[in-house]
Amino acid sequence: MSPTNKPVVYSLWQTCPEPDHLTGTTGFQFDPDIGPDERFLAQLRTIDVHHGAYSSSNPYTELEVIGTPLTVAIREALSQLGFSKFTEGQDCFVATHSGDHLSPL
Repeated sequence: MSPTNKPVVYSLWQTCPEPDHLTGTTGFQFDPDIGPDERFLAQLRTIDVHHGAYSSSNPYTELEVIGTPLTVAIREALSQLGFSKFTEGQDCFVATHSGDHLSPL
């Protein structure tokens, strides 16, 4: 929820006011003293618990991240969760789960 992302997140919430836990947009607390890649890594376990096999028989298979590039550390962490395809953009990426093991951590 950086000053740049907050209005976009609010706009997305208004566009789709009743998403389920797998299709919605999630904003996380912003700390300007922590880099965006570190913020993402700090939230990754929470994201996986809330949207993965722990929470659904139909867990998330794609993760779109806006606000940080795909770093080596992020790729490694996502790979450990079964994500194997990555599409990079400018300060964003999409990670797609291989589907091989959608079991809990």
